[in-house]
Amino acid sequence: MEFQLSNTFLRIAAVAALLTVVTTLLVHLLFTTPSAFEDQVSLYRNSLYLTRIWITIFHCLLVLLSMTAMGLILFTTSPALSVFGIFGFLIFVLMEWMRMFSVLFELNALREAYQLAQDEQVKDLLRFELDTWRYKGTVLFNIFFLAFAAGCLCFGPALLNHNRFLGWMFIAWGVMNMIAFLNEQWQFAALDRFMETFSITFQPFVRLLAGIWLWQQSKLVNRKVQTVRDHVSTPGFVTR
Repeated sequence: MEFQLSNTFLRIAAVAALLTVVTTLLVHLLFTTPSAFEDQVSLYRNSLYLTRIWITIFHCLLVLLSMTAMGLILFTTSPALSVFGIFGFLIFVLMEWMRMFSVLFELNALREAYQLAQDEQVKDLLRFELDTWRYKGTVLFNIFFLAFAAGCLCFGPALLNHNRFLGWMFIAWGVMNMIAFLNEQWQFAALDRFMETFSITFQPFVRLLAGIWLWQQSKLVNRKVQTVRDHVSTPGFVTR
């Protein structure tokens, strides 16, 4: 199956991928969530915390746009891998959106209610709700890891036909996300610290490479379109 992608769409997707370099760093470095319960309760009115959540939501939109464009390019040579890859990234985005919007409109509402409550029994009930909410967040976060890993492990082999280095980077990214998923069960502190470093070094680097590759693909599409136009404008050229 052949189809023509718009070079404008690919350039927009390339810019989206390049912007994820910035949003990735902001999501990981802009704000650190405190560990103490009483500090967490007041987060609903912390502007930096709320800004990070909205940046995360926007980041997911950028990822979905750029990865969909990449998947459509890969569809020409690896249709099955590209479809499953796009599906993986879509699930990743939906899980993270569910988690972030739940924080904004459910968890923060519980936090505010807890701070405003006067009755101790009500506060105990709200504290229980706040303590157990993290299990919902953990479920979404684990699906998030698996879905992103699946997307990378599908795109990686498909990219080997186009750009071997980028393909291996995606495969490594997928493997590291699988390890991060497993560490949710293992709880190795050293591995947690490594993944934090990985998130602000390797991830932005690969996103930068993906953005550059998408921009290069937009130039190829533009050249193909120009070649077709030149042929059409050639005297004696006949279309059938």
